[in-house]
Amino acid sequence: MGQGYWTPNRQGNYLQFNIPAWADSGNGSTGHAKKEESVKNETLKLYQGDTLLIEGKGQTLSLNKPVPEEKTQYRLVNDAKRDPNRWNTSLSTHTEWTFWSQKGVEYKTLLPFYSLDYKVETDMNGNAHAARPTTLELSVAKLVGVAGYGKLEGATLEVSFNEGESWETVKLERTADNKWVAKINNPKNAKYVSLRAAAWDDLGNKISQDVIKAYGLR
Repeated sequence: MGQGYWTPNRQGNYLQFNIPAWADSGNGSTGHAKKEESVKNETLKLYQGDTLLIEGKGQTLSLNKPVPEEKTQYRLVNDAKRDPNRWNTSLSTHTEWTFWSQKGVEYKTLLPFYSLDYKVETDMNGNAHAARPTTLELSVAKLVGVAGYGKLEGATLEVSFNEGESWETVKLERTADNKWVAKINNPKNAKYVSLRAAAWDDLGNKISQDVIKAYGLR
């Protein structure tokens, strides 16, 4: 999410979301797919507690009934995929945002959604060196000009070498307010690395994300 598109917001007592799931690696860059591709390959679901409020296909979702004026917690779930016959990496993502919202003084309020960025040294084919530990930098990005964020409290990272069938926890070392570094030991004969990361703040805002086949190994 970034300045290329309107971002998740509340207008009065109505919520609307825009999650452009296809983007390049630039911080704050957004990505676009043709509408028919987005509808076919992306879904959004909004929950209040365990109650599903609305679901839809494509990168945008608007709740057509009012939500409570008082502070309430919600969870938005996004699933996106792309053609494995064309692409080798980042075949699918599953992302969840937990956030709080209440009626604001202003009619329109931008919601405090985080993004996760992963910095890994790879070649032009998206492959890292398999023979040595991979250094991965995990960073948490905020939307510019959005209120409602808290202080980032922590983050977690897990990796999978079998496309999400099993996961291993990786130790993270915090290096800055919104950055962590991990050393990933690659098992012999592994060909791809999938990532499962999460980060949260002290106000209850949270993001968690699975990226299947995030990058390759060679």
